[in-house]
Amino acid sequence: MRSLFLLLFVLVSYGYADAQNFVSTTAENKNVVLEEFTGIYCGFCPAGHKIASDYKAANPNDVVVINIHNGSYANPSGGDPDFRTSFGAAIDGQANVQGYPAGTVNRRNFPGYEQTDAQGNPVSGITAMSRGSWVGRGNVVLAETSPVNVAAQATIDLQTRELEVIVETYFTAAAGTAPYKLNVALLQNGIEGPQSGSSGNPSSVLPNGNYLHGHMLRHFLTGQWGADITSTTSGYFQADTFRYTIPAGIANGSAPAIAAELTNMEVAVYVAEGQQTIITGNMASMSLLTPPGTFTASTKLTSASTVSSGYCDYSYIPSVVVENNSTSATAIDSFMVSYTLNGGTAVDQLVTTTLSSGATTTVTFPSTTLAGGANNIEYTINFDTYNNGTLIDVSPNADINIAEGPYFRLSPTSTATPVAEGFESAPLITGTGYSRTVTTGIFAAPTSVGNNMFSILNGPSYNYGAIGGFAASNRSIRFRFADLDGNEELDFILNKADLQSNSQLTFSRAHRQYSAAYSDQLDVQVSTNCGATWTTVWSKSGSDLATLGVSTTSYVPGAATDWVSDTVDLSAYNNTNDVVIRFHGISGWSNNLFIDDINLTSSTITGIENTKVAAAAVNIMPNPVRNEMTVEFNLPESSEVNMTIYNALGQQVQNVTNGTFEGTNTVQVNTSELASGVYLLNLASDKGLVTKRFTVKK
Repeated sequence: MRSLFLLLFVLVSYGYADAQNFVSTTAENKNVVLEEFTGIYCGFCPAGHKIASDYKAANPNDVVVINIHNGSYANPSGGDPDFRTSFGAAIDGQANVQGYPAGTVNRRNFPGYEQTDAQGNPVSGITAMSRGSWVGRGNVVLAETSPVNVAAQATIDLQTRELEVIVETYFTAAAGTAPYKLNVALLQNGIEGPQSGSSGNPSSVLPNGNYLHGHMLRHFLTGQWGADITSTTSGYFQADTFRYTIPAGIANGSAPAIAAELTNMEVAVYVAEGQQTIITGNMASMSLLTPPGTFTASTKLTSASTVSSGYCDYSYIPSVVVENNSTSATAIDSFMVSYTLNGGTAVDQLVTTTLSSGATTTVTFPSTTLAGGANNIEYTINFDTYNNGTLIDVSPNADINIAEGPYFRLSPTSTATPVAEGFESAPLITGTGYSRTVTTGIFAAPTSVGNNMFSILNGPSYNYGAIGGFAASNRSIRFRFADLDGNEELDFILNKADLQSNSQLTFSRAHRQYSAAYSDQLDVQVSTNCGATWTTVWSKSGSDLATLGVSTTSYVPGAATDWVSDTVDLSAYNNTNDVVIRFHGISGWSNNLFIDDINLTSSTITGIENTKVAAAAVNIMPNPVRNEMTVEFNLPESSEVNMTIYNALGQQVQNVTNGTFEGTNTVQVNTSELASGVYLLNLASDKGLVTKRFTVKK
């Protein structure tokens, strides 16, 4: 037997077709290898992902999809993951990608289907195509006869993490004389991370708003451009074995490694003519090896929780579906499921239901209460899973925990005015410049919108400097409209407030349009039933919303002159409790909008005529101010006036003047003792109250 084995080995090495094992020796049509160039900040890339995955699903044995992260949209920002590899740039360059997403079908040029340049002209001769051309050109390839077949079998040892790939190629007809290369690509599915525009592929969006990336290139076992195929004559057979120890994490340069979960790995193989044209490809079959003497059971969790979308609905019923998705016959008859709310104490439930392979059960916990702000829930199934009292070694990469949320809720208790929010003390997520909640309110956006699309931006963290209102502070809200889909809606919602008399809202804004053809919109809306219905009390869009001229670069405010102040009359809601105010942004795919210095005020002045001095009749010069400012105001008739200054926390810091005034008046105010920041000047007369915002900048 030993001599026979050695003889067979020699025959395989020299390419005798009779020794082939699993590759077909019958002439077949070509398979498609679709390389998709993508990135986490690419707004239309998820739409490309869906086209590619749908095409593969419609042709399960004939289409190979490889997602390659490269280009500016793939560059990580802050603490975002880096999905790029050392291989992607060269393949991207070979395709001559003009914009993202892009794709190549078998790395071939299809005249008339090339991507266009910045002027909208097709770039002749390149292989990169826009997503609308992938399926049609792929169908052309599928109809062509291939001179070579390729097949592969892959095995991963779960204990040693070694991947072994056996590849067989067989030429059913003579091929060209150019060097032919065999390529073996390691791909990974189920990688959780951020993704702009993920509403274009909603099935990949998780409950927590993150995105599940699939078919992501992780490594080439054959190097950048493949391993040699010795001959291309008709009847030639070649068998190759490749081994690679998959690390716990795969990193690009010095970036943090991306966890390499073994059960989410897949292997693609293809034959190329040199470095360019791919003849055909295939997906390898995959087997997982477990340590001797152990069972393997793979479990999966899916949320089944009951939760309302209302901002004041605080009831939550935790529930989760547990599935034994093991491909073996191993049953599970007891396990522990737990959940935590906002990182608190775990709530456990022991389950003794027997789950055979493919069976599911729903585990429901007692109702609990959500808190104001962002609520995050995490479910976990305990590793100590048993079958007839025997501990089962659960696959180390099984889907044994899931995150749910965040669910945003307003504070259950209304606040009294004044309410001031300058975002300078807002908590920021470690490693980034972004936040999703503040003490005065919440951010709310579709799950397709990542944190970096709509949140608080800290200027110095990104070398922007003072990007707060009138360049007097470091932080403000950013509505990242340029990178969102059109009509994407974003909300910043103030907590419930009890209003008295003379109610008004002031805020600062800075915005530029990308061009006159793109129009973003901002509405200020009010609700008295906790968001069930809204009334718009202020609205601007397009050039009316913009504070500067158009700019085709991503806008970030850099000077005090970028900003304007807005005042919204809320007297219709005087003496009303539980008033909710939101800043409602609607993307027109234009440019960034910044909001800062939000102040909600009202007073308890009684026994006066309910008429305010017109806000336009009170002017502060200059603004921003350093050590002294001039306040100019006009009163049509003699009135007692009390002029005071409040800080952003609503605390009185200076009493300016008391007296009787009439007609046009100017008052010089010494502000040398005031620190840099945002302040409110209150001018109260027997005709009402006027509040004007100003900034001190030392």
